[in-house]
Amino acid sequence: MHREPEIVKILREEERQRNSQKNAGSDNETLVKSHDESTHEADDTTVVCTMPQEPVESFSLAHLEQIYRTTFEVCPVAILILDTQQRIVSWNTYTESFLNKTKDQLSGQKIRTLHTPEEWVKIKQKLDAQKESEHRIETKILINNTTPVDVTILSLSLKDSSGKDLGSLYIIK
Repeated sequence: MHREPEIVKILREEERQRNSQKNAGSDNETLVKSHDESTHEADDTTVVCTMPQEPVESFSLAHLEQIYRTTFEVCPVAILILDTQQRIVSWNTYTESFLNKTKDQLSGQKIRTLHTPEEWVKIKQKLDAQKESEHRIETKILINNTTPVDVTILSLSLKDSSGKDLGSLYIIK
């Protein structure tokens, strides 16, 4: 009588478990049916990548734009988009309420006007010293041009696919 290799026993047992889950109608069956999963195990970590059946490419640009606009507007942090000259070209509604400024007061303003001159010098030095595309800086920002408030800013460089500078994203928390 011949003995089955250990791997065959393991594979059969896994197949039996899968079949019993299918027959039981467990939640795991739904998860497996609704997603393709890829698992990578290395040393002490396991990474499971889950891909929805409907790829992102199948979403229309209008749908993606709606998602981005909604996210941009409901985010409870001040989000500003700056051009290459560091002028404010776009922002979310939270920015207006947080800074206590109107559309006319923000549109086209240089970002440095939101800081005291001393704070802007510190920020500029940090931005120039670090050649990274992302900067996190603890600083102060002026609310309604008068009251300094402690904040954390995150400045992200925006570049196109060829590396051309498009401006930056300026997030105030």
